[in-house]
Amino acid sequence: MVMWEKYDETNPPEDFVAWGCRIAYFKICDYRKGQVRQRVTFSDAMLARMAETLATEATTRHLDERREALECCLGKLNRRDKDFLVQRLEEGATAQTTAERTGRSVAAVYKAMAKIRSSLGDCVSRTLAMKGRA
Repeated sequence: MVMWEKYDETNPPEDFVAWGCRIAYFKICDYRKGQVRQRVTFSDAMLARMAETLATEATTRHLDERREALECCLGKLNRRDKDFLVQRLEEGATAQTTAERTGRSVAAVYKAMAKIRSSLGDCVSRTLAMKGRA
């Protein structure tokens, strides 16, 4: 509920997972303040380290899920776009060399790359949303 109350649609956090972990960290700190009478408690340094570790693991899982979605989306590209992408991303390739090899203008290369990039981005977003992880 706290995250829902603090979420601002007009200014969403750049890294939602890190933002959520940070809120959880502060909620745990608040809880700990109320539990000072108990004998066994974690130190602030231990809690900070645990929060950092959890945030790192969550970010890693998020990136792994995005990479898997991207691989799936790359597999859905049509043959022409795949071939073009391979040529453009080949080591040492430039927009100019790709244009020469494909018989396109440099502007057309940039436009085609933007279209492919947008298509892949949309596909990744849809894939993650379908899995409930966007």
